[in-house]
Amino acid sequence: MKFSVAAALFTFVASACAQTTSTPSTGGISVVHPTSGIEWKAGTTQTVTWNVVDAAQAKTIEKITLRAGSSNNLTTAYIIDNTQFDASTGKYDWAIDAKTETAVSYSVEVTTNSGSSYSPYFTIIGAAPGTTDNSKLGVQPGDEKKTSSTSASADSAQSSTSTEKDESAASSLKFGALVGTIVAGTAVALF
Repeated sequence: MKFSVAAALFTFVASACAQTTSTPSTGGISVVHPTSGIEWKAGTTQTVTWNVVDAAQAKTIEKITLRAGSSNNLTTAYIIDNTQFDASTGKYDWAIDAKTETAVSYSVEVTTNSGSSYSPYFTIIGAAPGTTDNSKLGVQPGDEKKTSSTSASADSAQSSTSTEKDESAASSLKFGALVGTIVAGTAVALF
């Protein structure tokens, strides 16, 4: 019995690691990056990229949004940018707000003039969960365009002790999510 549980667990983990995520095209684009398994740190600048698969549909990018939660009920963490620009650029340099909470289930939604496309889940390592209200980050009502470079540079002056605590909390969160996934997968494999 112990061997079959271990074999089932190994099979589950191996199959989960071998899966590749394909992002469907909607709104005339397909988000390429971030992708599954990516881990970005809050307070850094990362590049969101997409392929234009239908130029007639995707003329302008209307908004870029950070989403979080269950895939059947994604909620808005915050609006990254709501300034229109040409979709054919294929990329957006995102200065991730240093106060963004750590989570393993983020997705970037890129909205064009005709619809939206989502990235696969990725991780942001940042503030400890429950310490920041993500909805107060990014573009706020009345903002023409929010730039997070000012807040990012001010936040980067935090003490290393605070950063170590945030990284420790993030590691614990990721480990807990992995253990929960493995346990759930093992239970499914056993029954």
